Amino acid sequence: MFKKRIMGCLLALALGAGTALPAAALAPAEPAPVQQQTASAAWEGVFSGEVDFPIPSDQLGAAVAARQAEGRFDTELARSVVDKINNLRAAPNVWYWASDAQTEKTVFNKGGADDVPLPALQYNTNLELLAQRRAVEMSLHVDATERPDGSRFPALCAEMNVTQDVRSSFVNGYNENVSFEDCLVEWIAEDGSYREQGLRRLWLDPFAQMVGVACFNCHGANFWCFVFGRNNTADGTLGETGTDPADDSQVRAFVTRLYEVCLGRTPDEAGLDGWTDALVSHRNTGSQAAYGFIFSDEFKAKNYCNSCYIDHLYSAFMGREPDTEGHAAWMRVLEEEGQSREHVFNGFVGSNEFKAICAQYGIDPGTGTAEPEGVGTVRRGTCAGCGASDGVEDFVVRLYRICLDRDPDENAQAWMENLRMHKDTGRTAAEGFIFSDEFKARGFDNETFVQYMYRAFFDRMPQGGEESGWVTDLNGGGSRETVMDGFTGSDEF
Repeated sequence: MFKKRIMGCLLALALGAGTALPAAALAPAEPAPVQQQTASAAWEGVFSGEVDFPIPSDQLGAAVAARQAEGRFDTELARSVVDKINNLRAAPNVWYWASDAQTEKTVFNKGGADDVPLPALQYNTNLELLAQRRAVEMSLHVDATERPDGSRFPALCAEMNVTQDVRSSFVNGYNENVSFEDCLVEWIAEDGSYREQGLRRLWLDPFAQMVGVACFNCHGANFWCFVFGRNNTADGTLGETGTDPADDSQVRAFVTRLYEVCLGRTPDEAGLDGWTDALVSHRNTGSQAAYGFIFSDEFKAKNYCNSCYIDHLYSAFMGREPDTEGHAAWMRVLEEEGQSREHVFNGFVGSNEFKAICAQYGIDPGTGTAEPEGVGTVRRGTCAGCGASDGVEDFVVRLYRICLDRDPDENAQAWMENLRMHKDTGRTAAEGFIFSDEFKARGFDNETFVQYMYRAFFDRMPQGGEESGWVTDLNGGGSRETVMDGFTGSDEF
Protein backbone atom coordinates (compact mmCIF):
# COMPACT_ATOMS: atom_id res chain seq x y z
CA MET A 1 0.00 0.00 0.00
CA PHE A 2 1.14 3.50 -0.71
CA LYS A 3 2.03 5.66 2.25
CA LYS A 4 0.02 8.54 0.78
CA ARG A 5 -3.06 6.46 0.37
CA ILE A 6 -5.78 7.60 2.74
CA MET A 7 -8.09 4.66 3.08
CA GLY A 8 -9.92 2.03 1.13
CA CYS A 9 -12.68 -0.44 1.34
CA LEU A 10 -14.30 -3.12 -0.71
CA LEU A 11 -17.95 -3.53 0.19
CA ALA A 12 -19.61 -6.60 -1.27
CA LEU A 13 -23.27 -5.61 -1.46
CA ALA A 14 -26.31 -7.81 -1.86
CA LEU A 15 -29.49 -5.77 -2.34
CA GLY A 16 -32.76 -7.47 -1.56
CA ALA A 17 -33.09 -9.79 1.42
CA GLY A 18 -33.53 -13.51 1.01
CA THR A 19 -37.01 -14.76 1.83
CA ALA A 20 -38.02 -17.75 3.85
CA LEU A 21 -39.04 -20.36 1.33
CA PRO A 22 -40.80 -23.69 1.72
CA ALA A 23 -39.02 -27.01 2.00
CA ALA A 24 -35.59 -25.71 2.98
CA ALA A 25 -34.74 -23.19 5.68
CA LEU A 26 -32.48 -20.43 4.41
CA ALA A 27 -30.50 -18.16 6.69
CA PRO A 28 -27.59 -16.73 4.69
CA ALA A 29 -25.41 -14.32 6.56
CA GLU A 30 -25.32 -10.70 5.48
CA PRO A 31 -22.19 -10.15 3.36
CA ALA A 32 -19.43 -8.71 5.50
CA PRO A 33 -17.17 -5.84 4.40
CA VAL A 34 -13.84 -7.00 2.99
CA GLN A 35 -10.61 -5.08 3.44
CA GLN A 36 -12.36 -2.53 5.65
CA GLN A 37 -10.40 0.22 7.34
CA THR A 38 -11.48 3.25 9.33
CA ALA A 39 -10.00 6.71 8.90
CA SER A 40 -6.44 6.41 10.13
CA ALA A 41 -3.88 8.81 11.46
CA ALA A 42 -2.44 8.96 7.97
CA TRP A 43 -5.50 10.99 6.98
CA GLU A 44 -5.00 13.65 9.65
CA GLY A 45 -3.22 16.70 8.37
CA VAL A 46 -3.81 15.62 4.78
CA PHE A 47 -7.55 16.15 4.49
CA SER A 48 -9.44 18.78 6.44
CA GLY A 49 -12.81 18.58 4.74
CA GLU A 50 -14.72 16.28 7.08
CA VAL A 51 -17.85 17.67 8.74
CA ASP A 52 -19.50 16.85 12.05
CA PHE A 53 -20.93 13.35 12.10
CA PRO A 54 -23.66 12.36 11.73
CA ILE A 55 -25.41 14.80 9.41
CA PRO A 56 -29.20 14.65 9.85
CA SER A 57 -30.67 12.74 6.93
CA ASP A 58 -32.91 15.65 5.93
CA GLN A 59 -29.82 17.90 5.62
CA LEU A 60 -27.59 15.45 3.75
CA GLY A 61 -28.71 16.51 0.27
CA ALA A 62 -27.83 20.15 0.91
CA ALA A 63 -24.46 19.19 2.39
CA VAL A 64 -23.65 17.07 -0.66
CA ALA A 65 -24.58 19.92 -3.00
CA ALA A 66 -22.40 22.36 -1.07
CA ARG A 67 -19.44 19.98 -1.03
CA GLN A 68 -19.82 19.21 -4.72
CA ALA A 69 -19.51 22.94 -5.42
CA GLU A 70 -16.17 22.96 -3.58
CA GLY A 71 -14.63 20.27 -5.77
CA ARG A 72 -14.82 18.81 -9.26
CA PHE A 73 -15.38 15.50 -10.99
CA ASP A 74 -12.71 14.23 -13.35
CA THR A 75 -15.20 12.36 -15.50
CA GLU A 76 -12.84 11.80 -18.43
CA LEU A 77 -10.22 10.16 -16.20
CA ALA A 78 -12.85 8.08 -14.39
CA ARG A 79 -14.33 6.76 -17.61
CA SER A 80 -10.90 5.89 -18.96
CA VAL A 81 -10.57 3.27 -16.22
CA VAL A 82 -13.17 1.12 -17.98
CA ASP A 83 -10.65 0.34 -20.73
CA LYS A 84 -8.16 -0.71 -18.05
CA ILE A 85 -10.77 -2.99 -16.46
CA ASN A 86 -11.69 -4.59 -19.76
CA ASN A 87 -8.05 -5.04 -20.75
CA LEU A 88 -7.53 -6.99 -17.53
CA ARG A 89 -10.71 -9.01 -18.11
CA ALA A 90 -9.51 -9.93 -21.61
CA ALA A 91 -6.04 -11.09 -20.52
CA PRO A 92 -5.34 -14.83 -20.90
CA ASN A 93 -5.18 -16.81 -17.66
CA VAL A 94 -6.05 -13.76 -15.58
CA TRP A 95 -6.49 -14.70 -11.93
CA TYR A 96 -6.95 -13.71 -8.32
CA TRP A 97 -6.34 -15.51 -5.04
CA ALA A 98 -9.30 -17.74 -4.21
CA SER A 99 -9.00 -17.27 -0.44
CA ASP A 100 -6.98 -15.59 2.26
CA ALA A 101 -4.84 -18.73 2.47
CA GLN A 102 -3.33 -17.79 -0.92
CA THR A 103 -2.83 -21.40 -1.94
CA GLU A 104 -5.34 -21.58 -4.78
CA LYS A 105 -6.06 -19.19 -7.64
CA THR A 106 -9.32 -18.52 -9.44
CA VAL A 107 -8.32 -18.39 -13.10
CA PHE A 108 -10.28 -17.09 -16.10
CA ASN A 109 -9.74 -17.09 -19.88
CA LYS A 110 -7.88 -20.40 -19.83
CA GLY A 111 -8.63 -21.00 -23.50
CA GLY A 112 -10.07 -24.50 -23.19
CA ALA A 113 -12.81 -25.79 -25.42
CA ASP A 114 -15.42 -25.32 -22.68
CA ASP A 115 -13.98 -22.09 -21.31
CA VAL A 116 -16.19 -19.01 -21.47
CA PRO A 117 -14.04 -15.83 -21.48
CA LEU A 118 -14.92 -12.93 -19.23
CA PRO A 119 -17.24 -10.50 -21.04
CA ALA A 120 -16.33 -6.84 -21.36
CA LEU A 121 -18.10 -4.46 -18.97
CA GLN A 122 -20.33 -1.79 -20.43
CA TYR A 123 -20.34 1.71 -19.01
CA ASN A 124 -23.58 2.72 -17.30
CA THR A 125 -24.46 6.35 -16.63
CA ASN A 126 -26.87 5.55 -13.81
CA LEU A 127 -24.11 3.71 -11.97
CA GLU A 128 -21.79 6.63 -12.70
CA LEU A 129 -24.24 8.99 -10.95
CA LEU A 130 -24.41 6.58 -8.04
CA ALA A 131 -20.61 6.45 -7.86
CA GLN A 132 -20.32 10.24 -8.02
CA ARG A 133 -22.76 10.73 -5.17
CA ARG A 134 -20.93 8.16 -3.01
CA ALA A 135 -17.54 9.76 -3.74
CA VAL A 136 -18.81 13.17 -2.64
CA GLU A 137 -20.33 11.68 0.50
CA MET A 138 -17.01 10.11 1.43
CA SER A 139 -15.38 13.53 1.32
CA LEU A 140 -17.88 14.63 3.97
CA HIS A 141 -17.39 11.63 6.22
CA VAL A 142 -14.28 9.56 5.63
CA ASP A 143 -15.61 6.07 6.15
CA ALA A 144 -15.63 3.31 3.57
CA THR A 145 -18.98 1.81 4.60
CA GLU A 146 -20.85 4.46 6.60
CA ARG A 147 -22.52 7.40 4.86
CA PRO A 148 -22.46 10.89 6.45
CA ASP A 149 -25.91 10.34 7.99
CA GLY A 150 -24.91 6.96 9.43
CA SER A 151 -26.77 4.84 6.84
CA ARG A 152 -25.15 2.38 4.43
CA PHE A 153 -24.82 2.10 0.66
CA PRO A 154 -28.09 0.17 0.11
CA ALA A 155 -29.97 3.22 1.44
CA LEU A 156 -28.30 5.40 -1.20
CA CYS A 157 -29.31 2.95 -3.92
CA ALA A 158 -32.91 3.16 -2.71
CA GLU A 159 -32.82 6.98 -2.59
CA MET A 160 -31.63 7.06 -6.19
CA ASN A 161 -34.24 4.47 -7.26
CA VAL A 162 -31.63 1.79 -7.87
CA THR A 163 -32.93 -0.98 -5.66
CA GLN A 164 -31.65 -4.09 -7.45
CA ASP A 165 -28.88 -5.43 -9.64
CA VAL A 166 -26.07 -3.44 -8.00
CA ARG A 167 -23.52 -6.12 -7.14
CA SER A 168 -20.85 -4.20 -5.28
CA SER A 169 -19.11 -0.91 -4.68
CA PHE A 170 -15.58 0.17 -3.86
CA VAL A 171 -14.61 3.52 -2.35
CA ASN A 172 -11.06 4.82 -1.98
CA GLY A 173 -9.51 8.07 -0.86
CA TYR A 174 -6.00 9.19 -1.90
CA ASN A 175 -3.84 12.23 -1.44
CA GLU A 176 -4.07 14.04 -4.76
CA ASN A 177 -0.29 13.69 -5.20
CA VAL A 178 -0.67 9.94 -5.70
CA SER A 179 -0.50 9.44 -9.45
CA PHE A 180 -3.17 7.71 -11.48
CA GLU A 181 -0.58 5.14 -12.57
CA ASP A 182 0.23 4.29 -8.96
CA CYS A 183 -3.46 3.91 -8.26
CA LEU A 184 -3.78 1.45 -11.14
CA VAL A 185 -0.91 -0.65 -9.84
CA GLU A 186 -2.61 -0.84 -6.46
CA TRP A 187 -6.04 -1.63 -7.89
CA ILE A 188 -4.79 -4.34 -10.26
CA ALA A 189 -2.67 -5.78 -7.42
CA GLU A 190 -0.94 -8.35 -9.61
CA ASP A 191 1.49 -9.11 -6.79
CA GLY A 192 -0.93 -8.35 -3.98
CA SER A 193 -2.26 -10.54 -1.20
CA TYR A 194 -5.84 -11.79 -1.09
CA ARG A 195 -6.86 -8.75 0.96
CA GLU A 196 -5.04 -6.38 -1.37
CA GLN A 197 -6.83 -7.88 -4.37
CA GLY A 198 -10.27 -6.73 -3.24
CA LEU A 199 -10.88 -4.41 -6.19
CA ARG A 200 -9.18 -6.86 -8.57
CA ARG A 201 -11.82 -9.46 -7.65
CA LEU A 202 -14.55 -6.97 -8.51
CA TRP A 203 -12.90 -6.10 -11.82
CA LEU A 204 -12.86 -9.81 -12.67
CA ASP A 205 -16.35 -10.64 -11.42
CA PRO A 206 -17.71 -12.99 -14.13
CA PHE A 207 -21.30 -11.97 -13.38
CA ALA A 208 -20.81 -8.20 -13.54
CA GLN A 209 -22.06 -6.67 -16.79
CA MET A 210 -21.69 -2.93 -16.26
CA VAL A 211 -19.76 -0.38 -14.25
CA GLY A 212 -19.86 3.27 -13.28
CA VAL A 213 -16.77 5.12 -12.01
CA ALA A 214 -16.30 8.47 -10.28
CA CYS A 215 -13.25 10.53 -9.33
CA PHE A 216 -14.02 13.54 -7.13
CA ASN A 217 -11.22 15.97 -6.31
CA CYS A 218 -11.71 18.08 -3.21
CA HIS A 219 -9.55 19.66 -0.49
CA GLY A 220 -6.33 18.04 -1.67
CA ALA A 221 -7.66 14.52 -2.11
CA ASN A 222 -9.13 12.32 -4.84
CA PHE A 223 -12.08 10.15 -3.93
CA TRP A 224 -12.63 7.19 -6.24
CA CYS A 225 -15.74 5.06 -6.35
CA PHE A 226 -16.51 2.01 -8.51
CA VAL A 227 -20.04 0.58 -8.73
CA PHE A 228 -20.64 -2.73 -10.52
CA GLY A 229 -23.96 -4.14 -11.64
CA ARG A 230 -25.90 -6.34 -14.02
CA ASN A 231 -28.42 -5.94 -16.86
CA ASN A 232 -27.37 -2.72 -18.55
CA THR A 233 -29.45 -1.50 -21.49
CA ALA A 234 -28.45 0.40 -24.59
CA ASP A 235 -29.86 3.72 -23.37
CA GLY A 236 -27.70 3.68 -20.25
CA THR A 237 -30.48 2.90 -17.78
CA LEU A 238 -30.75 -0.05 -15.47
CA GLY A 239 -32.64 -2.86 -17.13
CA GLU A 240 -35.22 -5.14 -15.59
CA THR A 241 -33.86 -7.20 -12.77
CA GLY A 242 -33.39 -10.93 -12.90
CA THR A 243 -32.98 -13.62 -15.45
CA ASP A 244 -34.88 -13.36 -18.70
CA PRO A 245 -38.27 -15.02 -18.18
CA ALA A 246 -37.39 -17.38 -21.01
CA ASP A 247 -34.77 -18.87 -18.69
CA ASP A 248 -37.33 -19.76 -16.02
CA SER A 249 -37.25 -23.40 -17.10
CA GLN A 250 -33.48 -23.46 -16.69
CA VAL A 251 -33.72 -22.17 -13.15
CA ARG A 252 -36.43 -24.70 -12.32
CA ALA A 253 -34.08 -27.40 -13.57
CA PHE A 254 -31.35 -26.09 -11.23
CA VAL A 255 -33.71 -26.18 -8.24
CA THR A 256 -35.02 -29.62 -9.19
CA ARG A 257 -31.44 -30.85 -9.28
CA LEU A 258 -30.84 -29.59 -5.73
CA TYR A 259 -33.91 -31.42 -4.49
CA GLU A 260 -32.90 -34.65 -6.19
CA VAL A 261 -29.20 -34.61 -5.29
CA CYS A 262 -29.33 -33.08 -1.81
CA LEU A 263 -32.64 -34.37 -0.48
CA GLY A 264 -33.06 -37.46 -2.62
CA ARG A 265 -36.60 -36.64 -3.72
CA THR A 266 -38.65 -34.79 -6.27
CA PRO A 267 -39.46 -31.20 -5.35
CA ASP A 268 -42.76 -30.22 -3.79
CA GLU A 269 -44.60 -27.67 -5.89
CA ALA A 270 -44.50 -24.85 -3.34
CA GLY A 271 -40.79 -25.31 -2.70
CA LEU A 272 -39.93 -25.50 -6.39
CA ASP A 273 -41.93 -22.35 -7.17
CA GLY A 274 -40.52 -20.45 -4.21
CA TRP A 275 -36.86 -21.21 -4.88
CA THR A 276 -37.26 -20.61 -8.63
CA ASP A 277 -38.85 -17.21 -8.08
CA ALA A 278 -36.13 -16.19 -5.61
CA LEU A 279 -33.36 -17.15 -8.06
CA VAL A 280 -35.01 -15.63 -11.15
CA SER A 281 -35.61 -12.34 -9.32
CA HIS A 282 -32.05 -12.39 -7.88
CA ARG A 283 -33.33 -12.24 -4.31
CA ASN A 284 -31.17 -15.31 -3.76
CA THR A 285 -27.95 -16.49 -5.40
CA GLY A 286 -26.97 -20.01 -6.31
CA SER A 287 -24.84 -20.37 -3.19
CA GLN A 288 -27.68 -19.12 -0.97
CA ALA A 289 -30.01 -21.70 -2.49
CA ALA A 290 -27.35 -24.37 -2.03
CA TYR A 291 -26.96 -23.37 1.62
CA GLY A 292 -30.71 -23.62 2.09
CA PHE A 293 -30.65 -27.24 0.98
CA ILE A 294 -27.38 -28.47 2.50
CA PHE A 295 -28.09 -26.96 5.91
CA SER A 296 -31.83 -27.61 5.91
CA ASP A 297 -33.29 -29.74 8.70
CA GLU A 298 -34.24 -32.33 6.08
CA PHE A 299 -30.67 -32.72 4.85
CA LYS A 300 -29.12 -32.62 8.34
CA ALA A 301 -31.54 -35.32 9.49
CA LYS A 302 -29.79 -37.72 7.12
CA ASN A 303 -26.71 -37.53 9.39
CA TYR A 304 -24.28 -38.07 6.56
CA CYS A 305 -20.80 -39.04 7.67
CA ASN A 306 -17.96 -36.82 6.50
CA SER A 307 -17.26 -39.03 3.50
CA CYS A 308 -20.87 -39.07 2.30
CA TYR A 309 -21.21 -35.33 3.00
CA ILE A 310 -18.28 -34.64 0.67
CA ASP A 311 -19.74 -37.00 -1.95
CA HIS A 312 -22.97 -35.01 -1.95
CA LEU A 313 -21.13 -31.70 -2.32
CA TYR A 314 -19.28 -33.02 -5.36
CA SER A 315 -22.49 -34.29 -6.91
CA ALA A 316 -24.56 -31.18 -6.15
CA PHE A 317 -22.01 -28.45 -6.84
CA MET A 318 -19.65 -29.97 -9.36
CA GLY A 319 -21.95 -32.39 -11.14
CA ARG A 320 -19.58 -35.34 -10.84
CA GLU A 321 -18.20 -38.05 -8.62
CA PRO A 322 -15.29 -37.00 -6.42
CA ASP A 323 -11.77 -37.71 -7.58
CA THR A 324 -9.73 -39.74 -5.10
CA GLU A 325 -7.22 -37.01 -4.28
CA GLY A 326 -9.86 -34.31 -3.92
CA HIS A 327 -12.02 -36.42 -1.65
CA ALA A 328 -9.02 -37.30 0.53
CA ALA A 329 -8.00 -33.65 0.76
CA TRP A 330 -11.43 -32.56 1.98
CA MET A 331 -11.51 -35.43 4.47
CA ARG A 332 -8.22 -34.14 5.91
CA VAL A 333 -9.74 -30.66 6.20
CA LEU A 334 -12.64 -32.05 8.23
CA GLU A 335 -10.99 -34.76 10.30
CA GLU A 336 -7.39 -33.65 10.74
CA GLU A 337 -7.63 -29.87 10.56
CA GLY A 338 -10.95 -29.86 12.41
CA GLN A 339 -12.61 -27.37 10.06
CA SER A 340 -16.40 -27.05 10.00
CA ARG A 341 -18.75 -28.35 7.34
CA GLU A 342 -19.59 -24.72 6.59
CA HIS A 343 -15.92 -24.14 5.74
CA VAL A 344 -15.94 -27.05 3.30
CA PHE A 345 -19.24 -25.85 1.81
CA ASN A 346 -17.66 -22.46 1.09
CA GLY A 347 -14.81 -24.20 -0.73
CA PHE A 348 -17.26 -25.91 -3.07
CA VAL A 349 -19.55 -22.96 -3.84
CA GLY A 350 -16.49 -20.79 -4.42
CA SER A 351 -15.09 -23.19 -7.01
CA ASN A 352 -14.98 -22.53 -10.73
CA GLU A 353 -16.92 -25.75 -11.31
CA PHE A 354 -19.87 -24.49 -9.27
CA LYS A 355 -19.74 -21.13 -11.02
CA ALA A 356 -19.81 -22.92 -14.36
CA ILE A 357 -22.90 -24.91 -13.31
CA CYS A 358 -24.63 -21.70 -12.22
CA ALA A 359 -23.72 -20.05 -15.51
CA GLN A 360 -25.18 -23.04 -17.35
CA TYR A 361 -28.52 -22.39 -15.66
CA GLY A 362 -28.28 -18.58 -15.87
CA ILE A 363 -27.87 -18.09 -12.12
CA ASP A 364 -25.60 -15.75 -10.15
CA PRO A 365 -23.40 -18.06 -8.01
CA GLY A 366 -22.96 -15.56 -5.17
CA THR A 367 -20.53 -16.20 -2.32
CA GLY A 368 -20.30 -18.58 0.63
CA THR A 369 -21.81 -18.37 4.07
CA ALA A 370 -20.41 -16.97 7.30
CA GLU A 371 -18.40 -19.63 9.07
CA PRO A 372 -19.22 -20.39 12.72
CA GLU A 373 -16.71 -19.64 15.43
CA GLY A 374 -17.23 -23.06 16.96
CA VAL A 375 -17.50 -26.52 15.45
CA GLY A 376 -20.42 -25.71 13.16
CA THR A 377 -22.90 -28.29 11.92
CA VAL A 378 -22.32 -31.86 13.14
CA ARG A 379 -24.05 -35.20 12.57
CA ARG A 380 -26.11 -36.75 15.30
CA GLY A 381 -26.86 -40.29 14.24
CA THR A 382 -26.35 -43.14 11.80
CA CYS A 383 -25.37 -42.08 8.27
CA ALA A 384 -28.27 -42.47 5.83
CA GLY A 385 -25.82 -42.91 3.00
CA CYS A 386 -23.51 -45.73 4.05
CA GLY A 387 -24.94 -46.81 7.39
CA ALA A 388 -21.85 -45.76 9.35
CA SER A 389 -22.63 -45.30 13.00
CA ASP A 390 -22.05 -42.03 14.81
CA GLY A 391 -18.60 -42.30 16.39
CA VAL A 392 -19.52 -40.01 19.27
CA GLU A 393 -22.56 -42.11 20.11
CA ASP A 394 -20.51 -45.30 19.87
CA PHE A 395 -17.88 -43.87 22.24
CA VAL A 396 -20.39 -42.86 24.90
CA VAL A 397 -22.34 -46.12 24.66
CA ARG A 398 -19.08 -48.07 25.08
CA LEU A 399 -18.20 -46.12 28.22
CA TYR A 400 -21.60 -46.91 29.72
CA ARG A 401 -21.45 -50.58 28.87
CA ILE A 402 -17.83 -51.22 29.79
CA CYS A 403 -17.37 -48.92 32.76
CA LEU A 404 -20.84 -49.13 34.29
CA ASP A 405 -21.95 -52.46 32.81
CA ARG A 406 -25.33 -51.12 31.68
CA ASP A 407 -27.12 -49.37 28.84
CA PRO A 408 -27.03 -45.57 28.62
CA ASP A 409 -29.53 -43.54 30.63
CA GLU A 410 -31.04 -40.10 30.02
CA ASN A 411 -27.67 -38.43 30.67
CA ALA A 412 -26.12 -40.04 27.59
CA GLN A 413 -27.42 -37.36 25.21
CA ALA A 414 -25.79 -34.65 27.28
CA TRP A 415 -22.44 -36.48 27.11
CA MET A 416 -22.81 -36.86 23.34
CA GLU A 417 -23.75 -33.23 22.76
CA ASN A 418 -20.88 -31.94 24.89
CA LEU A 419 -18.43 -34.10 22.91
CA ARG A 420 -19.85 -32.99 19.55
CA MET A 421 -19.66 -29.33 20.49
CA HIS A 422 -16.18 -29.74 22.03
CA LYS A 423 -17.36 -28.79 25.49
CA ASP A 424 -15.89 -32.12 26.62
CA THR A 425 -12.97 -34.11 25.23
CA GLY A 426 -12.67 -37.87 25.06
CA ARG A 427 -10.36 -37.64 28.06
CA THR A 428 -12.73 -35.64 30.27
CA ALA A 429 -15.67 -37.85 29.33
CA ALA A 430 -13.69 -40.98 30.19
CA GLU A 431 -12.63 -39.48 33.51
CA GLY A 432 -16.27 -38.78 34.28
CA PHE A 433 -17.06 -42.48 33.99
CA ILE A 434 -13.90 -44.01 35.45
CA PHE A 435 -13.95 -41.85 38.57
CA SER A 436 -17.71 -41.79 39.00
CA ASP A 437 -19.17 -43.08 42.27
CA GLU A 438 -20.95 -45.78 40.28
CA PHE A 439 -17.71 -47.16 38.82
CA LYS A 440 -15.77 -46.92 42.07
CA ALA A 441 -18.56 -48.77 43.86
CA ARG A 442 -17.78 -51.83 41.76
CA GLY A 443 -14.66 -52.29 43.91
CA PHE A 444 -12.25 -53.59 41.26
CA ASP A 445 -8.77 -54.63 42.29
CA ASN A 446 -5.80 -53.11 40.48
CA GLU A 447 -5.48 -55.86 37.87
CA THR A 448 -9.16 -55.70 36.96
CA PHE A 449 -9.03 -51.90 36.92
CA VAL A 450 -6.21 -51.97 34.34
CA GLN A 451 -8.13 -54.46 32.19
CA TYR A 452 -11.06 -52.07 32.18
CA MET A 453 -8.74 -49.27 31.07
CA TYR A 454 -7.73 -51.33 28.03
CA ARG A 455 -11.33 -52.12 27.18
CA ALA A 456 -12.63 -48.56 27.70
CA PHE A 457 -9.86 -46.70 25.90
CA PHE A 458 -8.42 -49.18 23.39
CA ASP A 459 -11.52 -51.33 22.81
CA ARG A 460 -9.49 -54.49 23.45
CA MET A 461 -8.02 -56.64 26.21
CA PRO A 462 -4.32 -56.35 27.13
CA GLN A 463 -2.01 -58.63 25.18
CA GLY A 464 1.26 -60.39 26.03
CA GLY A 465 1.35 -59.25 29.62
CA GLU A 466 1.48 -55.56 28.66
CA GLU A 467 -0.73 -54.72 31.62
CA SER A 468 1.80 -55.97 34.19
CA GLY A 469 3.76 -52.73 34.38
CA TRP A 470 0.60 -50.75 35.20
CA VAL A 471 -0.47 -53.28 37.82
CA THR A 472 2.98 -53.23 39.44
CA ASP A 473 2.89 -49.43 39.64
CA LEU A 474 -0.52 -49.49 41.28
CA ASN A 475 0.47 -52.20 43.75
CA GLY A 476 3.52 -50.15 44.65
CA GLY A 477 1.40 -47.15 45.62
CA GLY A 478 0.86 -45.46 42.25
CA SER A 479 -2.43 -43.63 41.71
CA ARG A 480 -5.18 -44.66 39.37
CA GLU A 481 -5.23 -41.06 38.10
CA THR A 482 -1.65 -41.55 36.87
CA VAL A 483 -2.67 -44.76 35.06
CA MET A 484 -5.58 -42.88 33.53
CA ASP A 485 -3.19 -40.18 32.28
CA GLY A 486 -1.06 -42.82 30.61
CA PHE A 487 -3.98 -44.31 28.71
CA THR A 488 -5.59 -41.04 27.62
CA GLY A 489 -2.21 -39.63 26.57
CA SER A 490 -1.33 -42.62 24.40
CA ASP A 491 -1.29 -42.62 20.60
CA GLU A 492 -3.69 -45.57 20.54
CA PHE A 493 -6.37 -43.59 22.44
